[in-house]
Amino acid sequence: LVLSILVYFVLRFLSGFPQHYHGRVIFYQCRSILNSILIRQLLLLMVSNIVLLM
Repeated sequence: LVLSILVYFVLRFLSGFPQHYHGRVIFYQCRSILNSILIRQLLLLMVSNIVLLM
């Protein structure tokens, strides 16, 4: 989780100057991958919490 937050800040820093088209494409690809990973982690957390509550 800490690693994903670190990557997020790095992407935020890189997004400060995505003037180059190639860099922007890479940025969006990385962000979509990161979003899917975060969504998966959130789903896992929700499922584990539901299991613990049962």
